[in-house]
Amino acid sequence: MSGWIKLHRSLLKHWIATDPVKLHAWITILLEVNYKENKVLINDNLFTVGVGESLKSLDTWATLFGRGWNKSKVRRFFELLKKDSMVVTKSEHITTRLSVLNFESYQSDRNADETQMKQGRNADDTQATPDKKDKKDKKDKNEKKYISLFSQKSEKFQDTFDDFINHREDIKKPMSWNAKKLMLMKLQKINQNEAIQIEMLNQSILKNYSDVFEVKGNFNNKPTKAEIESAARERFLNKGKEIINVESRIS
Repeated sequence: MSGWIKLHRSLLKHWIATDPVKLHAWITILLEVNYKENKVLINDNLFTVGVGESLKSLDTWATLFGRGWNKSKVRRFFELLKKDSMVVTKSEHITTRLSVLNFESYQSDRNADETQMKQGRNADDTQATPDKKDKKDKKDKNEKKYISLFSQKSEKFQDTFDDFINHREDIKKPMSWNAKKLMLMKLQKINQNEAIQIEMLNQSILKNYSDVFEVKGNFNNKPTKAEIESAARERFLNKGKEIINVESRIS
């Protein structure tokens, strides 16, 4: 791969520089995206990949980022970069299109004294109307609530929920911050057992559902708590019947 990138010293003052693992991943992204437009053939599908873009699966990015990375961790990292207006992603059915924002600053000598980590235009940079401000405040509130709920879950649940989010993108029904928050709340309402919640998510992925439902039958070929208790009661009753029969014969 030919081409080059330039890094400004302001990178050292950016939050990503405080985490060596994320900094390495970010620089890997900058080195992997296109420095000129080209076309890519993937499974008989032809894609045009622009400057600052790349078409790779999340699993491929995990391999490129190195040890300790997996598909779910990559997805969470991309969400973090999107939140800071550093990249945008788009599902392309069989792969993911990643675009680095302001990529020209890593290729051009123009404005070399400006920070490369400058965020995109947002409501704080322009005069926002009350309606737009209200929508942004609501979105931020939903995002914070979702992150708060999500962070309380186990890593296994987080990985499974990330797979469900990716599944929703694959079926062209991506989830907003509010939808993610409501989905976590719905799972908790249906069943507070996290293991059951994971089964519900896996059931939806397996059966191509966009929503979650109670697991019908024996999803993982393992007896449920109710089934175990029912079997125990039945054994207890049968044992009682045996004792009665033995006593009746003795008498």
